Amino acid sequence: MPFRDPSNAENLPAGLAEGRRLVELVVADLQGAREEVQRLARGELGLIHAVSGLQARLDRMEQLMEQAGYRLRHADQHIAQLARQAQRDFLTDLWNRRALEGALEELLATGDGPVVLMLLDVDRFKDINDRHGHQGGDTVLRWVAGRLRAGLRDGDPVARWGGDEFAVVLRGLPWERAVRIARRSRVEGSLELGGGHVSVSTSAGVALRHPGESLASLVQRADQALYQAKCAGRDRLAFDPPLPPGAATGSEGAGVLVDG
Repeated sequence: MPFRDPSNAENLPAGLAEGRRLVELVVADLQGAREEVQRLARGELGLIHAVSGLQARLDRMEQLMEQAGYRLRHADQHIAQLARQAQRDFLTDLWNRRALEGALEELLATGDGPVVLMLLDVDRFKDINDRHGHQGGDTVLRWVAGRLRAGLRDGDPVARWGGDEFAVVLRGLPWERAVRIARRSRVEGSLELGGGHVSVSTSAGVALRHPGESLASLVQRADQALYQAKCAGRDRLAFDPPLPPGAATGSEGAGVLVDG
């Protein structure tokens, strides 16, 4: 993952300034060439002298334009890289919350088909950090991010929402199919950490957007469903709207689907 390199941000203004300086030199040479042509027209310069001077200016302008083009192209690459880094979470290489919220705002504004938001977090993550340190916790977050992304369709937006919490957006799907994808993508398993194996489970809240519902309201309902999943014992999903009787496997409560 391209971690943010502070030198990129520091070099960007310098690169743009150098490109601008080179362009200004080209403009100055063009002005000088124009004055020489005017002097030639007035008979103040000999033809051979004028042609020689103009050729030298043209050669220098060509070199300056080449240098300016390189500088500006390099600056464009920096801008594109910084724009990408502004949208990514440095630890997991998923989208960050701000990027996903922006995409969701645009998606909700179009009103194009059903939208489902799933908020998921790692169960007892503080205990993992306490036992294995923050480096171990970071390893678990990267592992969860990879497993979560692998369980989704290509193109399904997924972000690190903050801390040990993640967010997934499912678009254009019937509610029943979105439920199946949410169940499939919820992360659980074990990974090697600190010379042993650590069992990791997650809880998730899944909310189907109501027609015309705001982003804030949708997030609040998904967060409330996540809270229900936690209160019901963790390692499970909760849905809003609740699933009909018989839709869950294992024990179920109101609107709670237990994977087990």
